[in-house]
Amino acid sequence: MKLIFKIFAAVSGVVIILSSGIAGAANTTGNRPLKDGNGGAKRVVSLSPALTETVFRLGRGDRLVGRSEVCNYPEEVKKLPVAGRFAEPDVEKVASLNPDLVIANAIYKPQSAEMLRTLGIKLEAKDCGTGDDYCAWVEKLGELLDCRASAAAEIKSFRKKLADLENRPKFSCKVLWLVWNKPPMTGGAGSLIDTAIKTAGGENVAGKVKKYYFEPSLEWLMAAEPDVIIWNEHGGFSSDTPPWNTFEAVRQGRIISHLNPDTLVRPGPRFPDALLELRQALRQAMKLPPEKDAAPRADIPAGKH
Repeated sequence: MKLIFKIFAAVSGVVIILSSGIAGAANTTGNRPLKDGNGGAKRVVSLSPALTETVFRLGRGDRLVGRSEVCNYPEEVKKLPVAGRFAEPDVEKVASLNPDLVIANAIYKPQSAEMLRTLGIKLEAKDCGTGDDYCAWVEKLGELLDCRASAAAEIKSFRKKLADLENRPKFSCKVLWLVWNKPPMTGGAGSLIDTAIKTAGGENVAGKVKKYYFEPSLEWLMAAEPDVIIWNEHGGFSSDTPPWNTFEAVRQGRIISHLNPDTLVRPGPRFPDALLELRQALRQAMKLPPEKDAAPRADIPAGKH
C-alpha cells in the first residue's frame, strides 16, 4: 500500500489546499487585454517538478529561489538550493530562503503546511493530474506571478496541441503501461497514464478498472493480451524472464522503453509533445506508417523498442 500511495502521489498529487478557478484560453478580461506586469510573488519555492517547469515556461524562472530535490528541468534549475522533497518541504530551509510563495501539488504532512502559514509564507498547493489541472495551474500562476498574458498564451497552445491529438484517428493497439514491475502495477480509469494512452490513440487494457493505480494478478495480465507494453522506469524489467517472456508483445519485440518518463508522468508544458512521441512509438510498434509530423526515429527500428 505504501508503494501504491507513493506512485499515485508522485503522478497525481494529494490535494491539501484547493485553488479556485477553472482555466480557459481567453486572453482578455472584459475589454481589457491581458498583459504581463512586474507585480506578484518575487521569491518562489517550488516543490513540484511540473510546476517548476511551468514557472520557467511562463518566463518567471528568475523568481524561483528554491526547489525540490526532484526538480530537474530546465537545466538551470539545478543551480537552485534544494528546499525539500516532492510535497515534503524542509521548513527550516524554506524559511531561510525568505520566500513570499511556496507552490506544490501536495503537502504530505499537514503540520508542515501549518508551520509555513505560521511563518507567514503563502502556500498554494493543488493537484495536477490532468490536462485541465495543468491549465488551471497555469491560470493561477498567471495571477500569482503577474504574467496573465503569458499564461493565456500557454493555455491556448496547450489546449490546441491536445485537441489536435484527440482529433486524430484511433488505431487498434491494446497497451499495458507498467509503472512498476515488482510487483506489477498499472493505471486504471482516470489515471494520467490512462489519459496519455487514449490521447495518443491507443487503448489502455486497464481502462475499465475503476482504480487509479493497482496491482494486477498474473491471470489478469495474461487475459489482457496487450499488443504493446510500455516500461518507463529504470531497471527492474527483464523481458526474457517469466512471466514476461510468455507475452506475445514481448516475443514480437513490442516493448516501448525509450521515452522520457518525466515528460509523460508530469502534466506540464512538455506533456502534449510527449504524447505525440508516444503516439509515434505506438504506431511504430504496430508497424503502422508514420504520420507526416512524426517521422520514425532512426535510432529505434520498428518493432524493437
